[in-house]
Amino acid sequence: MVRINIIVFGKTKTPAISELISYYTRLVGKHIPVLIDVRRDPGERKVTLADIPAQKCLITLSEHGRTCTTTEFKELLVKSLDRYAEVTFVIGNAFGLDDSVLNGARQVLSLSPMTFPHELVPVILLEQIYRALDIHRGGKYHK
Repeated sequence: MVRINIIVFGKTKTPAISELISYYTRLVGKHIPVLIDVRRDPGERKVTLADIPAQKCLITLSEHGRTCTTTEFKELLVKSLDRYAEVTFVIGNAFGLDDSVLNGARQVLSLSPMTFPHELVPVILLEQIYRALDIHRGGKYHK
């Protein structure tokens, strides 16, 4: 079964952001099943491999990752789904991701060289996933 998982650490506290996460989860769900896996924040330390279930295709988000255009992201996502069927994105906590997680990832991506509030990252990622899948299927969302 083809699926996208997004692992986040800590619950979203802002209702408006929770609504946006739900909105984009529904949009992505029109193309492919998506699961938001909210895990307990490990506190004042980086997320380690022990905090993440084993994955075949792990893509991490890090400020030190590679930036890409939407088209490049679409290609990466589609190729990953074709090869692995299940793709898991990991968004670290406020302290980031341990080197063991970054080194164990198939790809390390950066959404931007700018810093975003931690709660907004799932919204931005979901929107880009939706955009990429819509482009791939010839939709009209991406103009």
